[in-house]
Amino acid sequence: MVIVYNPKDGSPIPPFRFNGKEYKDQNNPEVVLAVGEVLQFPDDVAEYMTHNWIFLEKVTVERAKEIKEEANYPKCEKCDA
Repeated sequence: MVIVYNPKDGSPIPPFRFNGKEYKDQNNPEVVLAVGEVLQFPDDVAEYMTHNWIFLEKVTVERAKEIKEEANYPKCEKCDA
């Protein structure tokens, strides 16, 4: 799994299909990854995303924690970031 960050100067990532699976946010079906958001994706999906939306960043768990602290995000139960 890879953590992907959509920086504040990025753009919302719309829903997309990859290898037959649809990716969208359950709470907001208009986007997969909002500006300023940090989420974890399977390696191949993260590679696809960072290739197609070049402003997206792959980040470490430590950097994800820093980003979330700066934005007062709730703690992620899946990746402990």
